[in-house]
Amino acid sequence: MEKQPVYQFGEFRLDPSQKILLRDGRRVHLELKTLLTLLALVEAQGRVLSKDELIAKVWPEIFMEEGNLTKNISRLRKSLSNGDESPDFIETIPKVGYRFIAPLILILPEFQQ
Repeated sequence: MEKQPVYQFGEFRLDPSQKILLRDGRRVHLELKTLLTLLALVEAQGRVLSKDELIAKVWPEIFMEEGNLTKNISRLRKSLSNGDESPDFIETIPKVGYRFIAPLILILPEFQQ
């Protein structure tokens, strides 16, 4: 399998190849669909993804209701938070969708450890 770039934001590293999220080198346990939601947002690199776009990316094989996406976003926010002073990485665009707003560093495969 070809290695993909790794995304770094804050104390987090998201590795799409291995489908893992690390915080300060420790694995953050996320359900696969929750991780895929984060990956879709991160790969959009600041572009707003509509709710329908996100649902199609995360659940391409089946019809899914918006409530499942809302739950995934909530789980992500909890997993990415570190208390009251934590930055919000995901912006909600009311009645439209979501956007990943944290600055991203892209680590190319040849520079990964």
